[in-house]
Formats: sequence, C-alpha cells, structure tokens
Amino acid sequence: MNHSHKRTGRDLVVLLVAVALLGLVGVFVGDSYFLHVLILCFVWVIVVAAWDLVMGYAGILSFAQLALFAIGSYASAMMSINHGVAPVLAIPAAAVLTGLAGALIAWPSMRLRGEYIALFTFALHLSLPTLLEQGRDLGTGGARGLIGVPPLELGGFVLRSNDKTGWYFLMLGVAALVVYVVYFTIIGGRWGKAFVALRDSEPFARSLGINMRRSQVLIFSVSALVTGLGGAFYAQYVGVITPRVLGNEFFLMVLIMLSVGGIGKYPGAIMGVFSGSSACCCWAFWLSPSCFGCRTGSPTCARTCCASSVERGRYPQHGTDEALRGERMSRMVLSGERIPVTLG
Repeated sequence: MNHSHKRTGRDLVVLLVAVALLGLVGVFVGDSYFLHVLILCFVWVIVVAAWDLVMGYAGILSFAQLALFAIGSYASAMMSINHGVAPVLAIPAAAVLTGLAGALIAWPSMRLRGEYIALFTFALHLSLPTLLEQGRDLGTGGARGLIGVPPLELGGFVLRSNDKTGWYFLMLGVAALVVYVVYFTIIGGRWGKAFVALRDSEPFARSLGINMRRSQVLIFSVSALVTGLGGAFYAQYVGVITPRVLGNEFFLMVLIMLSVGGIGKYPGAIMGVFSGSSACCCWAFWLSPSCFGCRTGSPTCARTCCASSVERGRYPQHGTDEALRGERMSRMVLSGERIPVTLG
C-alpha cells in the first residue's frame, strides 16, 4: 500500500513538472500555429482521458465518445448563438447536458455486454450526423453547422480564436485539471477501484457488494460530462462546429491516440495524444496543400504549405473542387483575411 502511495506521488510530481514545462513553452514560443496545435492537443487530452476511463479502466467497449463530444460542442454553440447564453455559462451547462446524455446511453447499455455495447454505441455515433444535418429547425444549422460562436469572456477579458496565448494557458489548465481528476481522484479513489474490479471479474466485484448498474451509469455519466466539457471548449475556441466532427477521420484519430500509448495505462493515453497529433500535423504538412494550419488561419503555414506542394508537384489539378478551394484560400491569405476554420 505504501508503495502505491509513493508511485502516485511520483506520478503527480511528473504531472506538475510536465505542466510547468508546457507553461514555459507558452511563454517563450510565439508561433501561433504551434500554439494552435498544442491547444488542440489539450482538447483531445480531455476527450482521451474520459474515453480511457470508460474503455481502459472500466473495460466497457463504448464507441460513443465522439458523439458525446459533438453533443457538448453543439449544446454550447446553440446556447451561445441561438439563445444568447454567455459562453462562460454555456460551457458548464453543455457539459452537464452531455453527462445526462451519457446516463441515457448507459441505461440500455446495462442490458448488453462486450461487443454488443460497442455495436450499440457505434450505431449512435453513425446516426448522429444525420440527425444534426436534418435538425436545422432545432437550431443545429443543418449540414452547414453553426458559425460565429461568440468569444469566451472571462472577467472582462475576451478570448478570441486568434488569441492563441490566452487559449493556450486556459486549455493547459483545464486539461491538467481533467487529468488530475480522472487519473488521480477518480481512478485512484474508491469508485476507480470498483470500476477496475468490475472489469477484471464481475462475479468477484458483486461478491464485494459493488452495484454494477449504478457503477455503469456513473462511469458513463462522468466520462460523458468530461467529454462534453472538451467539446464545449472546442466549439468556443474554433468558433465553428459542423457534423464533420463526427467524420471517420476524427474518430480514427482519437481512437489511435487512445491506443498508441496504451489503454488503461497512465500516462500512455496522454502521451498518445501528443504523438498522434504531431504525426497528423506532419502528414498534413507534407501531403496536403490545404493543411491543418492553413485551414485554421495561419498565413505563414498557408504560404509554406502551398510553396512546398508546388515544388513537389502535388498541387491539385486546376478546375477541381480542391483546386478552387486552394485558390480561394490563397487569395484570402494574400489579402490578409482570416481563413474560416473547417476542422469540425
């Protein structure tokens, strides 16, 4: 038992040192694209930590995490745009609504086991884009999504999408808090031990008096609440949310992040986020003329990517949809306009 406490203390020190080093990066690095990539890393840290709680430590094969992420994003954006709710209130409200959605998903899942939970939750993931596209009358914006989410205001200080430094430190703090709560408070506490016991041996856990149904509802709800929090911050940061956030590329990206570092092995999933994000950005930079940075309004990145693509002969054929998008992007870059975000 003492060894466990020492190990937990050492892990906490490592977490604090990592946060301090990342804080120094925000102070001394001024490149907006680099900060943008790290901001997205912090968002995915929140999502992956919540998913690791369900799949890694509770052993529940749930594939509804991106659907919950989209619910949190849309809830925050809809409250801010359609109902005039201040973003500082819309974000926690969206997280709570997503937590309730997680409890609703847990209810029918209690009758299922193993791969059947995976099929049920993945079916929810596949059905949500259609519901969002057809829900224009409900305020989802349809296939176009929601554009122009109001900027976040904290104590009279306005955080706009182009304020990379402000968003960087905000998301660093939120991600660090989520990691501490998930891995040190929940998993290291009584409920975490119950989740692991149910994962390893359900009959043994029942013999200890652990209520499986209550535990399953709790794990789904907590994971959904944390994921919805990440989705709400994401919508407020990028200012745009569309059904594309539920695309296969996002789903596979987050699943790879979770798997690369090791499911249920702290800090494997967290390290997987940074390694996966770095790989995705390098891939986009080398192979796409309209890469990750270009689509988020980084003029430096846009000029570099377009130049490198022309040199390699990879610029899209003239007259195609991709070429037209690239031409519009180039005109906006040269004129100093901010390129609309198309990440989600």
